[in-house]
Amino acid sequence: MPEILSNEQIEAYREMGYLVLERHLPDDILIKIRAEISRFEDEARGMTESNERLDLEEPHMFATTRRRAGAWRK
Repeated sequence: MPEILSNEQIEAYREMGYLVLERHLPDDILIKIRAEISRFEDEARGMTESNERLDLEEPHMFATTRRRAGAWRK
């Protein structure tokens, strides 16, 4: 059966531009996603400019890295 968003969820999406669906993905999938993010962070550590895989935001410093949509390309 499909899930239906509540009016509060729809309004939150309209206000913030994203929606948090807690406990929506199984833990094993989240573990894989977090491992992949960590791999990208490790690859970006020490980089000073973008390359064909990673688009770094100015100024890029690992200690202040901010994740953003579209930052990782295939």
